[in-house]
Amino acid sequence: VILRLAGRRRRVPPADAAGPGWQRQAARAAHAALYACMVLLPVTGYLGSSFSGYPVRFFGQVLPQWAPAWPAGKQFLSLAHGTLVW
Repeated sequence: VILRLAGRRRRVPPADAAGPGWQRQAARAAHAALYACMVLLPVTGYLGSSFSGYPVRFFGQVLPQWAPAWPAGKQFLSLAHGTLVW
């Protein structure tokens, strides 16, 4: 995600296609939403898993726990993660 965002900052996006202004604004909003999901999905997934009380593994490495088991936080972040997926 970091590499994608860095590449996006370096490259100038193509000019907006001709069309009504509302379509160009909708396209920009959808594009921004996709970038937000690329950042927020891994964050909510990791934190939700971290609050489950079980170790979080990433390619065999155990990642640090941010807090002890917190069922309410786990439930909230699971809901946020699932909502972002949809």
